[in-house]
Amino acid sequence: MLQWLPVIPTKMLEFTACARPVALAVDGQARQVLEEEAGVFTPPEDAAALAETLEAMA
Repeated sequence: MLQWLPVIPTKMLEFTACARPVALAVDGQARQVLEEEAGVFTPPEDAAALAETLEAMA
């Protein structure tokens, strides 16, 4: 049986280190880290919410 461990994408950390805004559509530990540091979460598979988030960030 596979057991999934929390994963934080390295590119997310690189973007925040470069002071770039990040929009994330993945829930879990990555969301917690991003919201504490410098980013915005949108629900996964919600294109309308992602579009609104990107417009607000522009």
